[in-house]
Amino acid sequence: EQEMLVRAGQQADQERRWDIPLTFSPVTSDARFDAFAQDWLVAAADGPLVVDTPQLTKDTPFLVNIDVYGYYRVTYDEASWLSLAETLRTDFTLIPPLNRAQIICDILSLERSGHVSTELKEEVLSYLGEEDDFAPNLAFERCSAYVKEEFTDNEAELFRI
Repeated sequence: EQEMLVRAGQQADQERRWDIPLTFSPVTSDARFDAFAQDWLVAAADGPLVVDTPQLTKDTPFLVNIDVYGYYRVTYDEASWLSLAETLRTDFTLIPPLNRAQIICDILSLERSGHVSTELKEEVLSYLGEEDDFAPNLAFERCSAYVKEEFTDNEAELFRI
């Protein structure tokens, strides 16, 4: 689904939709993280998009927006967030650094806007003491500072899994 990302308790002043390139991959030791559009979330579509993803299973964590190919936030259902959190705690190197940075900024922004709970945000970020790559650490620093400020009128697009 596609919706505008606005502050908690507020509604978007208008409905905007775009065609969004979808890239996704399971998070496994042999995963190939190819940032080419595997499907599209079409702006004119009504209701949730159903994408055939035989390589993704309910028991395997997965990522959407590989290499941050598209300019949008991604949120997952709670079970998928928790699966990503567990992967980050046990072997964060399974997720490329750019996508770890994306996860950090997404979860911080989504918690600020009321799309995820503070407890879920803390669970996802609990691995940060082990993080040793520049991009995720910079993402935490910059995105933490950003979410402390009020959202501006420049609302970001949200893609919900």
